[in-house]
Amino acid sequence: MKLLFIKIIVIAAFSASSCAFAQEDVLDELNAKAVKLYKEGKYEDAIVTAKNAMEITKERYGPESPDVSASLNNLAIIYQAAGRFDKAEDLLKQALSIDEKIFGKKDVTITRVLDNMVVSYYMQDKYGEAERFCERSLKLKEKFLGKDALPCSASLYMLSNLYLLQKKYEKAARAYERLLGILEKELGPEHSNIGQILYEYGGVRKAQERYPEALTFYGRAVKIIEKANGMDHPSLAVVLDDMAEAHKRTGDEESAKKAEERAEQIRLKDQ
Repeated sequence: MKLLFIKIIVIAAFSASSCAFAQEDVLDELNAKAVKLYKEGKYEDAIVTAKNAMEITKERYGPESPDVSASLNNLAIIYQAAGRFDKAEDLLKQALSIDEKIFGKKDVTITRVLDNMVVSYYMQDKYGEAERFCERSLKLKEKFLGKDALPCSASLYMLSNLYLLQKKYEKAARAYERLLGILEKELGPEHSNIGQILYEYGGVRKAQERYPEALTFYGRAVKIIEKANGMDHPSLAVVLDDMAEAHKRTGDEESAKKAEERAEQIRLKDQ
């Protein structure tokens, strides 16, 4: 689930510096180089380069400027990509402290750092901490951007996963319900991402042993995935497996067998 969580959320984004120097400026060159190395997967080299950029930024703008916060955030993202989430956490705490002093604790600007902190806590299995920061970020987005704003969807998706991992099923269900409302409005009701969310929502109901509801969500997910990706897309096999299990739990062995057989056929074609 973790790799899927990170892949779908994709919240880690490099922060823009407020500096406006000529393109050949050494700081611009270092930042561009760090981004290039990061995209190439050369994380250790990117870390060294980003550290150099951060030191120059501190000298140029002072240790508690927005530019330093942005540099800390960017360096943390690289550490996350390298799997060094504890180090990323330390850097993000520094960035958050700076942002809170500059913008205040109730400004939407700080969600940039809050969201990245959620990732670091999540990947260290610190689900309670991740939940706390995620809820804080969501509240700020709701206040400044509106409850149905697209940026809220990232926080809702994070929360739904965190609630599910902690077996807070009703909270997870409410988060998925809100998430579906936003994404269906923004992307359309038959977008492939909607199929993914419906599948996961079905997983919540299955975990609660509410199998008829789970089957409804799985059925909707199958139709969307078929239309968006084709009748033999590998992701269908995963949904069909869970459908089969839910059918068995309701005593519908015939439907379970059909789902299992179709899942197996899709896997054979994918080999």
